[in-house]
Amino acid sequence: LFTLTDATRSILKSIDEPIKVRLFFSGILGAQSPNHGIYFARVRELLSQYENIAEGRLKLEIFDPKPFSDAEDLAVGFGLTGANINSAGDLGYFGLAATNSTDDEATIPFLTPAREMFLEYDLTKMIHTLVNPKKPTVGILTSLPINVGAGPRLGQPGRWAVIDQIEEFFEITPISRDSSSIPNDVDILMVVHPKGLKKAMLYEIDQFVLS
Repeated sequence: LFTLTDATRSILKSIDEPIKVRLFFSGILGAQSPNHGIYFARVRELLSQYENIAEGRLKLEIFDPKPFSDAEDLAVGFGLTGANINSAGDLGYFGLAATNSTDDEATIPFLTPAREMFLEYDLTKMIHTLVNPKKPTVGILTSLPINVGAGPRLGQPGRWAVIDQIEEFFEITPISRDSSSIPNDVDILMVVHPKGLKKAMLYEIDQFVLS
């Protein structure tokens, strides 16, 4: 829980252009919900470790978005989610917004203590998307009904959860078993249940691996 993984350290050291991470936390939210106040300290501490490991290539800024303040406008502009904190309708914010030098954005709209065990994963994923804004392309070749395309059709089973997870980090290109070639833009080839493939496709797979 409190030791950074080698993968996180590797991603932080791979930052080649500055990344700015903005942590928004409403002080009134912490006063009304001690659990959120404790979690804010945990998030801030972890991000400080990220900042130290990145050696100047990651900068952390902390904002208290009080109602009608510039900080609240900034939080809203990044699409962060506000939680009702009083009967007057004031909102409390606890989220992250990160940007790189080319103005790509990655956000966590609201940080919840329920995801503490995934905190490092969520933060590192956010940094990873900014370090690698262009997603590699995964070509998926399968005869199974995993629904690689836009979504399930009427009467078909739903899309496999693993496809949604892959899509968080990669572009996906479905490849038909009946196809005679693998698209040139495919960086990674994923073959699920390699059975009944035609000789032409077996040859294409062979050539892809060799290249």
